[in-house]
Amino acid sequence: HFSLCLSCLREIGVCGRVLGRDSEMGVLGCWAVGLVALVITGVVSGFYLPGISTTSYTQDSPIDVFADRLESTHDSLPFNYYNLPFCEPEVEKKRTNMPNLGEILMGERDELTAMKAYMLVDRTCSIQCTKTLNAKQLKALREKIQEDYYVHLNVDNMALVMRGTSGEASYPVLGMPIGRFQDGDAVLYNHYNLLVKIHKSEFSATDLNIKNRKDEEIFNIVGFEGSPESRDYGDASEKEVIKQCKNRAGKPVVVSSNPAGQKITFTYDVAFEESDVKWATRWDNLLEADPELRHVQWLVILNSIAITLFLTALVAVVLFRTIYLDFARYNNIDDSAEAQEETGWKQVHGDVFRPPLAAGILCVLCGHGAQLVIIVVFTLGFAVLGFFSPAWRGGLLSGLMLFWVLTTSVAGFVTARMYVGFRGEYTRLVYLGSLFVFPGIVFGIFFLINMTLWFSGSTAKVNFFTLLFLTGLWFAISIPLSFIGSFLGSRWAEYKYPTKTNTVHRPIPEGASTNSALFVLAAGLLPFACVLIELRFILYALWQDKLFYMFGFLLVVFIILAISCAEVSIVITYFFLSNEDYNWWWRAYFSTASAGLYVFIYSMFFHLLRPEMRGLHIGSSIMYIGYMFLISLTFSMLAGFIGFESAFLFVSKMFSSVKID
Repeated sequence: HFSLCLSCLREIGVCGRVLGRDSEMGVLGCWAVGLVALVITGVVSGFYLPGISTTSYTQDSPIDVFADRLESTHDSLPFNYYNLPFCEPEVEKKRTNMPNLGEILMGERDELTAMKAYMLVDRTCSIQCTKTLNAKQLKALREKIQEDYYVHLNVDNMALVMRGTSGEASYPVLGMPIGRFQDGDAVLYNHYNLLVKIHKSEFSATDLNIKNRKDEEIFNIVGFEGSPESRDYGDASEKEVIKQCKNRAGKPVVVSSNPAGQKITFTYDVAFEESDVKWATRWDNLLEADPELRHVQWLVILNSIAITLFLTALVAVVLFRTIYLDFARYNNIDDSAEAQEETGWKQVHGDVFRPPLAAGILCVLCGHGAQLVIIVVFTLGFAVLGFFSPAWRGGLLSGLMLFWVLTTSVAGFVTARMYVGFRGEYTRLVYLGSLFVFPGIVFGIFFLINMTLWFSGSTAKVNFFTLLFLTGLWFAISIPLSFIGSFLGSRWAEYKYPTKTNTVHRPIPEGASTNSALFVLAAGLLPFACVLIELRFILYALWQDKLFYMFGFLLVVFIILAISCAEVSIVITYFFLSNEDYNWWWRAYFSTASAGLYVFIYSMFFHLLRPEMRGLHIGSSIMYIGYMFLISLTFSMLAGFIGFESAFLFVSKMFSSVKID
C-alpha cells in the first residue's frame, strides 16, 4: 500500500503538468482523481479469492485445522462436524471462517478442530481429548458410520485427501471416513495420521506480512493428506494411551450400544514433508482424475462429435439440398395455374409468421432461456480461465448467483422484443411473467427443500438472514434490471417479417400433424445423447462429493449441444412446413426443450439404481428430486431457446429467399 500511495502521489504531479498546464481546474481535477485512487488502495485488501492469496508460515507458526462438513455418498444431506461428538478446541468459543454465499448454499462451514499443528513440528500420538459418550451420541455415531459419512478437513484452504489406487496409478479421494462396518459392528476411526506437504518459499526477509522475523525461512502449504485408524485405548491413562498409540497396540474401537455410555480417546499424528510442488500449482495433484475416468471423458467428446457430425450431414446433404431444389422449383413457376397446384412450404407463406397460441408464455420461456444461455457462457468462460478454481470453495455457485442477478435484463429484453413482434395485447402481464415465472418456481422449490433441511438438521439449510439477503438482491437489482430490459425491448425497432400474414387462416391438410407430439418428444433424444456421459460426471460431482474441474471439456460439450439443438430444430421445423403445417413455433421450441425431460428421467434412474444407495432417505431424496427438477427445467429452457431461435432464423431466411407473389 505504501508503494501504491507513492505512485498515486507521483502520478498526481504528472497529471497536473500534462492536463492542467495553466488551468487551475485541471490541477484540482487531478488531485480529486488522485485522492479517490488513494482511498481505493485502502479498500483493495478487503477482497481476495481464497486459495489465490498466499499464506506464509515460519518455523513453529501455528496452523489451524478446520473441518468444513460431514458428507456421505449414500445420503445427500451434509452435516456439521460437531453434530457428532468429536473433540472441541480448548477455547471459549469455536472459531469459524466466514463462508461465502456458495459455501452457505452448499452446506460448508469451517469449524476449528481440537487438532493442533505447528510448522515443521512433528507430533506423534497427540491426544485431542477423552470423552464419555452417552447412548444418544453413540447411536448418532453408528448411524453416520452405517451411512458411510466422511469428514472433510482442510488447512490453509487445502482440502485433505486420501490416496486411492486404480491398478498401478493413484488418485486423490476427498475426506476421510469416520468409521466402517465390520462383521456387523460399527468401528470408529479415532486416530488420524495427517501429512502436511510444504514448499520453501523463494521470498524470505522481504515478506512484509511477517514482522520481526527477518532472515527466517518461509514456507507455504502445498498439500494435505491423511489416513484414519481405529485404536481402542479403553480406560487407559494419558501415558498409557500414548504408549499404546506408539506401539500401535489395541483392538479397533467398536461403537457400543451400552446405555451407560462408552469412553473414547481421540488421537492424531502430524508430520511435515517438503515438496517440489509450488504454491501456484498445489491444486493440480487434487485434480488428478482416475485414469479410467480420463479415458471415459475423451469418449464423451467423441460420442458428442459423432452425433453432431451425423446431424450436420443430415442437414447439409439432405435438408439443404432439398431446399435448394425447392428454391429452383418455386422461383421458376410462372403459370398461375401451375402455382395453384404446387405443394410444399411455400404455400404457407401467408400463415408461417402468424402468432402462435399462448404467445406470451412462449416469449417468457424464450426470455428466460436467453438469460440462461448468457449465464452459461459467462460461467464457463470464467471457469475455463481459472476464476472458479476448486481452490475457491463455493466460488462457482456464487458466480452463478451473481450472473443470474445481473442478467435479468436479458430475460426482460428478449421477452418484450418477441411479444412486441407478435403484437400481443397483454403486454404488462407478459413483462411481469419474465420477472416472476422462473424465479418464482426456483424460490418455491428452494423454500420446500430448505424446510426439509431445517427439519433434518443439515448444514445445507439456509437461515432467515441469507434468505432475506437473496430477496434483497432480487428486489434491489433483478427487478430494476428486468424492467429496464423490458422497456428497451418494447422500444426497439419492430421486427419486420419477410412475408405478410393473411387475414384468413389457411386450412392445414389432413394427416400433416399425425403423431407430431411423439415426433417432437423423440427429437429431444439427440441433444440429450450429446450430454449423456458428461451428465453422469456432473451428477457424480454434485451428489458423490467429487471435484468437477474439466470445464474445458464441458465448454466443448456445450458448443456441441448448441449445434445439435440448432440442427434438430431446423430439421423438425422443415419437416412440418413441408407438410404445409405452419404451427411450427411451439414444435421448434419443444423439439429441443424435451431433452430436459430425459435429463430428469435419467437423474431419477441415477438416484435409484446407483449401488451406493442403501434404503430410502426422505430428506435427501426430496433435496435431490427438487434440485434435479430445477436443473432439468433450466436445461430444457436453455436448449429450447437455442432450438427456437435457430428455427426462427432458418424460417426467416428461407422465406426471404423465395419469390412470393
